[in-house]
Amino acid sequence: MSMKQPIQPFDWERILIHDFPWLYLGEVALRTVIMFTVLLLALTVSGKREVKQLSVYELVLLIGLGSAAGDPMFYDDVPISAAIVVFVLMMGYYIRPGLPIMPHLLRLQTEVLVVAGSYACTNCGNVQHFDGTETKPGCQRCGKHSWVKTMP
Repeated sequence: MSMKQPIQPFDWERILIHDFPWLYLGEVALRTVIMFTVLLLALTVSGKREVKQLSVYELVLLIGLGSAAGDPMFYDDVPISAAIVVFVLMMGYYIRPGLPIMPHLLRLQTEVLVVAGSYACTNCGNVQHFDGTETKPGCQRCGKHSWVKTMP
């Protein structure tokens, strides 16, 4: 019967690398770069430009994505492909209308709405649907009157 060695306080080798070879830190770096890139792509797809534009649902989504991205960065038994599947599924369910992320589309903002559809407030990102009867509506969240057609 084998006895485990007691943990030695301030055992720097255990704290820094544990039982892994030092070269494993290179793999951690590669995993981090890959998951950081996947996270940036997911946030780009979501179309959000600022944290103040996030709803509670979107904040929970970001926390979930952060967890899915973090685990394969440094756990050797969590494959990157599993995290990418989580990202694809979460973003697939998330995609909905929002502010466009391309600057030239933001320049198409208007205060007068004559076509029915979903519009995003260019000040706070709030999305509202208009039926075309109200020509100069104010945002329900911030009261501003500047709108841009939402991106699907």
